[in-house]
Amino acid sequence: MNTLLLTTPQAKLAAGDFRELEPKKLTGWNIETIASGSIGKMGSFPTVTVVQVGDQTRPGQIKAMIPRLAHLQTGIPRGSFVLFALKRQARLALQKSRAQQRRMQAFVDEITVGLPEFPNPERVDVIEYAPELLDKLSLIESKLKLAPPRSSPLDQVKEVVQATDDLRVANGNLSATAVAMVFGIPLNQLAASLGRNRQALHKTPDADSLQDELAFFERVARLRAVVPNAGFQKWLRMPNSELDKKKPLELLATGERQVVADLVDDMLTGAPT
Repeated sequence: MNTLLLTTPQAKLAAGDFRELEPKKLTGWNIETIASGSIGKMGSFPTVTVVQVGDQTRPGQIKAMIPRLAHLQTGIPRGSFVLFALKRQARLALQKSRAQQRRMQAFVDEITVGLPEFPNPERVDVIEYAPELLDKLSLIESKLKLAPPRSSPLDQVKEVVQATDDLRVANGNLSATAVAMVFGIPLNQLAASLGRNRQALHKTPDADSLQDELAFFERVARLRAVVPNAGFQKWLRMPNSELDKKKPLELLATGERQVVADLVDDMLTGAPT
């Protein structure tokens, strides 16, 4: 079972700290709460840690907490997820609203500066306090179940494999930056499709923890072995009768990547669809 850890940068927990934040409809997760000072004493490692950032939080508290949160990533293969949930007060007067915006930006800046301390910074993100949490956890859950693309006979065809050489960097890893360029999409859009932190993806686009997901895009990009890049980008954006009239890029963005990868395999091998 996956573990969701709820915590705050404050040294102690107050009654009802997570009343709004704790998901009510979450199944299949073990939910725990803990004060930030006790994180280093935990005997197990959570799948996801959510840090509640609210009115009582100061940027310096987040800075002090980051090394402990980074340590949590080391206990799970490929690294656990860390989400900073920012709580904003609604219906504030203009002056107070601007002050709140400055505080929120100070939190984001502190988190961004601390990203290099995390072994897997692409698994660190900032979300709005409660509304985004369920959607984010559902996305993470789907990623935890995601297997790399199924093997294909084309994996052994040199000409096909070479068609995607430009997606890899010197260390042999696939690069999100190169994928975004070949697919004709902004890197921020690719980050959203992967459910990853935008700043971290910019900083480490070839991270090991990204390879399984980027491998689907590599499989699809093999179509360039027979189609020029301009034609490939056009194909990505056109409704396809073999995909229930959906656009390949649309399915890649919503996680149905194996379907598109299989279609490209069939197109390259001449297999009936």
